[in-house]
Amino acid sequence: MNQDEKHLKLLSIFHYVVGVIVGFFACFFIIHLIIGIAALCGAFENEGPHRGMGVVFLTTGLTIITTGWTLAICLIISGKFIARRIHYKFCFIIACISCAFQP
Repeated sequence: MNQDEKHLKLLSIFHYVVGVIVGFFACFFIIHLIIGIAALCGAFENEGPHRGMGVVFLTTGLTIITTGWTLAICLIISGKFIARRIHYKFCFIIACISCAFQP
């Protein structure tokens, strides 16, 4: 196994790891989803947020969770494709998208 093959193997492993991390952090917005549902159901009565804010929390939570989980799945699939050395364009596009989320 030459050095390029080792680097590709490491890159595919890191895609798996980053995919799991992105999926985990997307789960943090489940709290927004719960607050939105509770506000829409009227669980907060007088002291809680207005029902309109429930819609905002619900749609924000759903959007971020769906986007995060989709990116996580795409990163994991990209890691599998890198390991098999197929679908270069898909891997490149996912790598470019994931670079947008770096600090």
